[in-house]
Amino acid sequence: MNYRQFGRIDWEISGVGYGMWGMGSWSNSDDNESLGSLQASVDFGCTFFDTAYAYGEGRSEKLLGQIVRSNSSKRLYTATKVPPKNLQWPAAPDSTLTESYPPDHV
Repeated sequence: MNYRQFGRIDWEISGVGYGMWGMGSWSNSDDNESLGSLQASVDFGCTFFDTAYAYGEGRSEKLLGQIVRSNSSKRLYTATKVPPKNLQWPAAPDSTLTESYPPDHV
């Protein structure tokens, strides 16, 4: 696996990332098969995963959480998209960052 620096921060991520849209129930995916393919990707050196709450209302994030916990000795990176706490997108212009994205929500 080739690795590269992520932006201007000191993260070295795999050159190949894993997009998890299909695991969020957009297809007839099986959670056990999804977990197996995620683990195989980690075993082959993948360290970068793209997911979102919208992918099955958090289903893909929960699957990734299992993989992260079972690979706690590895540095795995996640790009995710979090909706505002009230689930209204876009957030109201007069709402503050703390109102839309309080720490307990993110």
